[in-house]
Amino acid sequence: MRRPLILALVVCATTALTALAPSAVAGPLPVGPPRTPVPTAAVDLGTLVPGTETVATAVNARGEVVGVSGSRAFLWSDGVLTDVSALTGLTYLTLTDINRRGQVVGSYVSDEDGTEHAVLIDGATVTELGEGTALHVNDHGVVAGLLGGALGGAPFRWERGVRTDLTEVPGRAVSLSRVVDLNERGTVLAQVVGPESDFEDLGHRQGYVWTRDGVTLLADPALRYVVPSDLDDRGRVTGFTGVPDAPGSTSAFVWWRGELTLLRDPVQGCFENGVGLDDHGRVLVGTTCPANGVGLTEHALWDDGDVTPVEPPAGATLRSPVVLGAQGLVAGVLSRPDAAPRVGAWRDGRWSETAVPTAEQLRVVDVSPRGHVLIQTEGRALLWTVRPRS
Repeated sequence: MRRPLILALVVCATTALTALAPSAVAGPLPVGPPRTPVPTAAVDLGTLVPGTETVATAVNARGEVVGVSGSRAFLWSDGVLTDVSALTGLTYLTLTDINRRGQVVGSYVSDEDGTEHAVLIDGATVTELGEGTALHVNDHGVVAGLLGGALGGAPFRWERGVRTDLTEVPGRAVSLSRVVDLNERGTVLAQVVGPESDFEDLGHRQGYVWTRDGVTLLADPALRYVVPSDLDDRGRVTGFTGVPDAPGSTSAFVWWRGELTLLRDPVQGCFENGVGLDDHGRVLVGTTCPANGVGLTEHALWDDGDVTPVEPPAGATLRSPVVLGAQGLVAGVLSRPDAAPRVGAWRDGRWSETAVPTAEQLRVVDVSPRGHVLIQTEGRALLWTVRPRS
């Protein structure tokens, strides 16, 4: 599953990134019941050029991070920050994702014609994927991307040397799509707007899944719009939708095998969103209501009808955006009235916290399946590892 924040970073980034050193394939992920988190201190990833900003975009299960430092692309691994722009010579390269095998995807701007080209980087090998931007890569090396610009485009999928461009979405303009996620089965989650609308108009946004068998809209005739936010490896989707009987409200949903289910009836005036899914099928739901206070969002894990509140520590407020990891780790920023904000990680009812050097523009970017929390502040990126206690 993957990070809604990445797309915004891709659109805004204008600096260069590229290739990686080879890395070994990691072993299988640990399984079993949640255990008490054991925190370590957050590590500052540093900069390639003193005095410049570092912006991170993704972390994999090995704790490897990609991003931009100044105008240079980087790979951070085991405390070493590597200038990958210098390794490839590609100009204006932007990296967007890294999988467990260390394969990286992104795009660069051609010196010849100024067009954007998608790439897959595996060790020292750079594979051209054609025009567009590569946004996601799964652990099998399948890539999902977009041919278009900041306002939307047409999705594509690349697998084993073959690129497939999506040419049609029933009743919609495929060129007005945005790619949301890619799972391990190669299913692409996307959303599309109407031909005379844009993504700011909720009433015209519809989600869809694109598999090897074709495109399936998430729309329900009784619902005004369906906006997806996350996709798990079984093909379940969560997000939010509007119900005609409750104008000014949204409800979180789960879609699976053609059936869309609201997690509960809409509450008038409340905005409810399915933020993410973990590998156990639990849904992280964020709910904002006037009674909660202006801008205050309450979070809870929904598990087949059972609801577990993700309550912040006493005296603290959990700020959005909040990220759910594959193994059920919830991470976000904890604010207190008389103290500097800290990053917190919640699992199985227990919180761990870490201090950060500056609170400006503080947010959680990503959470890996093995408890690596990628943190961004103003001009600085940090990695915090929260491991289960044995």
